[in-house]
Amino acid sequence: GINAEYGAMKFQTLTLIFFLIFALSSSLLQRKQRAGLPSEFSSLRIPEPITQTQSSFEIPILFQPSISSSLSFATPFAIDSDEVFAISVYSPHDVEIVITDPADHPIDLSKIGVKEHFPIGDDGAISIPVTTYVVEKPLVGVWSIDVKTTENFSPEKIAQITEDNIDDGKLVIWNSSPLLISSRFSTYFLKQNNQIGLIAMLTQNEINAKSLNISVTHAEVEITKPDGEHVHIEMLDDGLHADGYANDGIYGALFIVDEEGEYSSRTELLGMNDENVPFQRSTERFFKVVPDLVNLDGTAHTVPSRIPGDDERILISIGVKPTTTSRDYRGYAEVLATNSNGKLVPACWISSVVNIVNNQFELELNLNWLSRSGLKEPIVLQNVYVDDLDTNFPVTFLDHISVASTFSTDLTVSKLRNRANFDEITTEMRVGKWLNRPTNLTAGASSLVAIHGYCSATNPWTSAGFTDASYFVNPKANLNHNEFSKKVYDFTESQGLASCSSVGHSQGGNVGAHLHNHYWSCLDNAQEGRIVQSVGTPYKGCTGAGVAADLIKIFGVACGSNYDLTTDGSVNWLKGIDAYHRSHIYYYTTTYKLGTFFGDYCNLAVNLILQWPNDGTTELDYAQVPGGNNLGNKEKWCHTEDMGYPFQVTDAARNKEINANAAR
Repeated sequence: GINAEYGAMKFQTLTLIFFLIFALSSSLLQRKQRAGLPSEFSSLRIPEPITQTQSSFEIPILFQPSISSSLSFATPFAIDSDEVFAISVYSPHDVEIVITDPADHPIDLSKIGVKEHFPIGDDGAISIPVTTYVVEKPLVGVWSIDVKTTENFSPEKIAQITEDNIDDGKLVIWNSSPLLISSRFSTYFLKQNNQIGLIAMLTQNEINAKSLNISVTHAEVEITKPDGEHVHIEMLDDGLHADGYANDGIYGALFIVDEEGEYSSRTELLGMNDENVPFQRSTERFFKVVPDLVNLDGTAHTVPSRIPGDDERILISIGVKPTTTSRDYRGYAEVLATNSNGKLVPACWISSVVNIVNNQFELELNLNWLSRSGLKEPIVLQNVYVDDLDTNFPVTFLDHISVASTFSTDLTVSKLRNRANFDEITTEMRVGKWLNRPTNLTAGASSLVAIHGYCSATNPWTSAGFTDASYFVNPKANLNHNEFSKKVYDFTESQGLASCSSVGHSQGGNVGAHLHNHYWSCLDNAQEGRIVQSVGTPYKGCTGAGVAADLIKIFGVACGSNYDLTTDGSVNWLKGIDAYHRSHIYYYTTTYKLGTFFGDYCNLAVNLILQWPNDGTTELDYAQVPGGNNLGNKEKWCHTEDMGYPFQVTDAARNKEINANAAR
């Protein structure tokens, strides 16, 4: 009747809409329809919030009017180690420094200051001046520092500097103590109007400081909202603020992220150690809150493949509550199907970049995943989530959704089961079908595509001596991995590349991996060699991203902050890179000469913030890709120009190896 006709018309309309989107994307940037084994579930699920550990303490500089039309700032700070401490001073103004010990004796700074630049861009072209002072054998206790500008300002300029809502500089203080602060989020569902928690604790030699007679007298988090408002929240150890149990040494604070945009947080713990010496520790993070646009509604149904003549694939349409958005998302679900005993068992996972159209999105299921395990309908999806690709954070999740069958697939599954090698896992099962794939590779060029990193002024690979290379350049750009990879795709198309591989420096490595994982490109026609190579790439993020974000605001650096390069952003990004594509990643790392902290470093000021060892930007522990190909660490090479050792991309021996092994 009328309802049946309406239903048929609605299906035909949806089919046309999806077909048009699919056709347009296939002629431009076609998305892979990825899938894999149940044994890979754990690496693809939403991760628990990771813990970031720091041994330093950051203090914002807030200038006040001083005599002679200058500006000044003074603050006490605690040192709890008698071995060595270091203090870095960041200021956009020329300043004089006086540091006084607990006995009220000023320290002679003339021979202990190291002038450097904190790198912002991945090629060293953009950086921030910093001076670091290293004090050997200090007295423990409360020290003080006075910071005074050497220039005079007009009354109007003084008012502008002292009344704006931006810090005027930063102090970073490190001392060689085993007492560390650890912090994490309570959840990764960072979308507008959600309540989230920030959690912190102290450890000493990996033991909860609560059990070591170390007392915390002050626990606070300062939140800077997108509009610049600063919110101070006391952190409590009462078991009521996402902090575990009462009086367990874990502190928490809850707040509602009521604005879309970039936030930063500074968590600080102050107190007395087991020798009754004062201490200070802090961590900084920044994060991005996305709008609350997408929520799964618990429905799903099957749809025939829209590829003409294709009966090996079906689409699963997953419903969301009414919404309108053009944002890019990534859908993920684990597929359970029914065995001969009528029990649901895991068959595979499925995932793809998606858009929301008419309150739903589609994921492709290759029926060979069912046939190889002797499974059939009914189908249930479990651990279903959607990521916002602007941040790679999940925005909605359901633990299971029953899939309504609109047509039978039993005959197709049975036919696939009866063919030879029915249990083989093919490339099409892994990544879907590339429509309009170039078949005549001799008609197009082949190349090694060299990709620079975040905020680079140039492409540093141009002097690497690569043969048959193409050099992507987007000067001083700040793009998330998804938008960056689309730019690289457009570049390869403009170069007429039918086949290629990539080599990336720093974020460029993430971008090559992201493009290969999510989209069809010339990388998928690469022949005989390494598809994705990288040097100095922070695949798991960088612990210094929070401090860098603050410095960018203080110094007005145009590039802006990059959330994908934080440790939280990166762990969520990496969950979207599957085992098949990880196996195509080949990565190199570098560090300073490994040894004592002050014996060697790439950048002294950076070393106060990052985990050791590092290359001056990328930490060795956070440069690893589980399931990737680690090509080793080489000492005495640094991340950018003007560090303690040469720029890592200028290593002629490594570049020769990259060039020789690159697929083309």
